[in-house]
Amino acid sequence: MRIENGVLVIRPADASMKISDVAEKIISGIMDSNELDIIGISSGIYLAFASIHMARSIANIHIDELCIDYIDIPILGKIEAISCRLSKKEGVDSKKMVVEEEKDMNLTPDRDGQVISVGHGITMEKLITLSLIKFARFKKLKLIAAGSSITESVSLALKLTKGQISKDTVCVDLIDIYSIASRNDPAKQITATSIYLKKGLPTQYSKRHIELIKKLKI
Repeated sequence: MRIENGVLVIRPADASMKISDVAEKIISGIMDSNELDIIGISSGIYLAFASIHMARSIANIHIDELCIDYIDIPILGKIEAISCRLSKKEGVDSKKMVVEEEKDMNLTPDRDGQVISVGHGITMEKLITLSLIKFARFKKLKLIAAGSSITESVSLALKLTKGQISKDTVCVDLIDIYSIASRNDPAKQITATSIYLKKGLPTQYSKRHIELIKKLKI
């Protein structure tokens, strides 16, 4: 794994690397150029999220843009990926954005709630069905996941927004990265994500993101 042309690509083959080692590369890349794009592909998605979260928690690093999308890989076809633009410049206040996003939402995973908890114990088919049932009642949903389940959360979000399975157009409105206590060891913190989905509009991608993804279609 190395930084090329201001881009660090985390592939499935890199998934076993230490989060701290990748975070070190991110910090080094930001020091050299002030900006850096991170791409996490398939099973490398969780490592990308966790490394970004660690890097910005210990260094002057901020997220300019964070997207989930498909990339085209020869033979394999469309594969889930994340892209994240990092810089030293402080951008939008993500905490305020989360507060605004969650306004008027029922933040529980029960029948009347707007939260979908993604974990390895639930099949993708059940998660999709549950999400569609909730979208029939609500305009917004919040997908939550921690650890390696983050990859499944990204996959679910892409199926709902780009998989043409929902009757309504669905977009990714916001992605938040944070820490929670591990179930197995409450003293240990692990990376978690919230993906906010909204009914009625398609996901908007920046020109920079579209061009970056095109470059990866090789």
